[in-house]
Amino acid sequence: MAVGSSAGSGQRGRGRGRGVRQRPATRRRAGRQLHGGRSGALGDHHPLRSGGNPLAPQARFSTDKVVYAPGERVIYTEYPFDPDGANITARRWSGKQDVFFQPGTYAVSLQVTNSRGVQSEPFTRTIRVQGAAVDTPLGYALKYSELGDAISDPQVLSYPTVVAQPAERENFPLLFSDSPEAPSQSGVLYQDTVAGRARLLAYHLNALGKPARLYVMARNVEARPVQVRTERQGETAPTRVEGQLGQVTLLDYFASTADHTLTLAPGEFAAVYASPTLSAGSGVNVLQDLTTTGRVELTFLMLEDGLPPTLQVLQQLPYLPADGRHQRGTFPEAVRALRVNLTRLPARLVIGDGLVDPAITGVDRLTGQPMRLSGNYGVLYDLEINGTAGTAVALSPRGGLYRGAMNIQDGTVNQTIKLPRTGNAIAPNQPVLLWRPATNRLNIDFVPASGSSLPVSLVFYPARLPGLDGAVKTYQP
Repeated sequence: MAVGSSAGSGQRGRGRGRGVRQRPATRRRAGRQLHGGRSGALGDHHPLRSGGNPLAPQARFSTDKVVYAPGERVIYTEYPFDPDGANITARRWSGKQDVFFQPGTYAVSLQVTNSRGVQSEPFTRTIRVQGAAVDTPLGYALKYSELGDAISDPQVLSYPTVVAQPAERENFPLLFSDSPEAPSQSGVLYQDTVAGRARLLAYHLNALGKPARLYVMARNVEARPVQVRTERQGETAPTRVEGQLGQVTLLDYFASTADHTLTLAPGEFAAVYASPTLSAGSGVNVLQDLTTTGRVELTFLMLEDGLPPTLQVLQQLPYLPADGRHQRGTFPEAVRALRVNLTRLPARLVIGDGLVDPAITGVDRLTGQPMRLSGNYGVLYDLEINGTAGTAVALSPRGGLYRGAMNIQDGTVNQTIKLPRTGNAIAPNQPVLLWRPATNRLNIDFVPASGSSLPVSLVFYPARLPGLDGAVKTYQP
């Protein structure tokens, strides 16, 4: 028994020993089976990606939600990285939109490139759009578009026009020189005498076939010294791009800190403006506000290079005839002050159409002929708009291409706006967003831009269209 017992104990011990020796093998087999099971079963739902290039950057981004309502803003947060810390120098998106207006499922992908030129694999997320709309394309644009951007509004010409009431303000003459617009010889373009405040606008192209310069000359016609003070000036010269002439001049004019005083002895003749040299075919546009302490004769001259702007040269120059297509003259209304009360939205304020907003009238002092200034170029519109809290303001070009600028006073904020921010405003149904007022009264200084087409409309919208309840998302990483 002892032996048997000993034998049995030995067999049990050997059995346990064999079991111990077998267990690692069993675990290895189980391990192989488990590995195979994972790659087969779970891979149907979560396929393993390839190892990829370890030096490649990784594209990453997230969205603030997975499911959006039509018209709801999508907030994207990018966080790509490079394994070696190289800079991410380029991003390429596919399918990315800030808003989706149609229900559906949308794939959005990002691919990035690092400073070594290595590109990542695309990284993709899926966005679902469903449910009731919270915004229309117009409502969304009024909330989120950048100032100076064009927005789409097919109904813009159907909005009622507001009635603007004239307001009292000090006025002064506008001396306007645009005919002949493209003089082909040296000569006098326009001339008149002023005393006190005056605004000058000249718009000309050099058609002399040789370099030339535009001058505005002042001659004291008093028997005492007279001061000529430039209060404000904007200029574009030289340029061959006609659309630049008015916009750059206005941006320059609204930013102007020019405060130069010229003292003229009796009979003295001196330049208050001299353009840079204009090559053949290039143009100049200048807008200048002056104040004089006495009577001064102002003369607009185009002189070929080499001719000095002296009184002796002036006396030998011809007075150039008008070209029959453009205007020149002296107009008594350099400022048009208007007051508007907004009682119904959307609404339009029409500028420069000659009907709702009449053209100013004056006289060509060189011929004595009456003149009508279509478009009111050079006139400063002093606009006070009341009832602007909770609105958005846009500009709709009605006459064709428009590139300009305006100055806005909204409470303590004073800002010049470039119109549009890039390119040209052309289509009436693509108004350019100007401003979202913070106060209930907006003051706008608007001067029709030379080289652009009139009329235009200022369009006033409710900043949030009725019947839509989409929240405004302000976070933008």
